[in-house]
Amino acid sequence: MIARIVAWLLLAVLIGAIAFGYALCSRRIALPERYDPFAPLDARAPRGPLTRFKLWRTMHDPQLRDAALAGSGLV
Repeated sequence: MIARIVAWLLLAVLIGAIAFGYALCSRRIALPERYDPFAPLDARAPRGPLTRFKLWRTMHDPQLRDAALAGSGLV
């Protein structure tokens, strides 16, 4: 009985996580740029919890790198 309840709860959590991930990817949920992993890197913005990930993504994608440099005012 308890195992069945735990299984249903885990299934509900999994479905909720998938729905939340889809909502983030499709931009149905608006996040501030600081917390949005899909927002482009802004070199002038203060460091946030996802800055390393954004920097890594920018370094490995020439289009993102060019956009970050153009928007920074450094070049």
